[in-house]
Amino acid sequence: MIEGKGKVLGLAIMTFAVLAALFCLLVMPDHAAAQYRVTTCADCHAYPPADATGTRGTPTGAVIGSHGEHSATYAMLCTVCHIDNGANLGHRDGHIDVNASLRGGTYSLGQTITVRNNPTLGNCSTVACHSNGVASGTLYAIPVWGNAATGACGTCHGVSASNPPTSTRHAQHVATAQGYKFACSKCHSAVVNVTSDATVTSSITSTTLHVNFAYNVAFDNTNAGANAYVGGTQTCSNLYCHSKGTASGTPYSMPNTTATWAITLSCEGCHNFDKNATNKMNSGSHSAHVVTGSYGCQRCHSL
Repeated sequence: MIEGKGKVLGLAIMTFAVLAALFCLLVMPDHAAAQYRVTTCADCHAYPPADATGTRGTPTGAVIGSHGEHSATYAMLCTVCHIDNGANLGHRDGHIDVNASLRGGTYSLGQTITVRNNPTLGNCSTVACHSNGVASGTLYAIPVWGNAATGACGTCHGVSASNPPTSTRHAQHVATAQGYKFACSKCHSAVVNVTSDATVTSSITSTTLHVNFAYNVAFDNTNAGANAYVGGTQTCSNLYCHSKGTASGTPYSMPNTTATWAITLSCEGCHNFDKNATNKMNSGSHSAHVVTGSYGCQRCHSL
């Protein structure tokens, strides 16, 4: 009989404890210690998450990865890579949920990743953000999460005279061997900073424009007049680089052939040329030197 009463008493105590706990949680949540209440994303980890140094939680709330570059620098929303949990904090199940499609690409460790203090980090592949930016023959970098060097400038597309962007026209404008070594800022001044030429790598000045999946052409002030580029036809005009060279300011003289990104211009395409050309150089004393004297351009100009 005593044993039976003891069991009843124990059950009553357990029931009371459970009811008391539910009362505290449901009726008086504000009476719980503030440090134990979770009401926002930032209560568990930084929002956006900070990049940990060494192991997870150093500094407090930080996780190993590249959140700083994606969330802070490029202002990407969490939902680009992760499932939108909204106000539901029930996703705290010891796993990291990754979207099946990361702007067309995938993460090598899959969609459900177990949380660890010292995780093995995966890589992203065929992600549009890390492509070489061309519509045909698209290539993708494969950056490793948490390894900044694998996603540094120049790993997705070329950025210098020795490693120009992948296209014949870029090579002609940017490269050293067959090109003019023009700095990226000559044509993309709204996206990168000014450098002397393409032998010096530019830095991104607008992360918003850099990964907006559009070609942002904006010439620097020393080479272009108004409406210098028309995106629909990819046409350059009122541009000193593609003029006859007879005017030092806007409006610049029109070239013999309209410059478009789809064609390759010869010397005669912009300005007149030698005595064998259809458009012979005749400005100033050129006619006497080039046509009558048969002098080549290199006699007076470095090519």
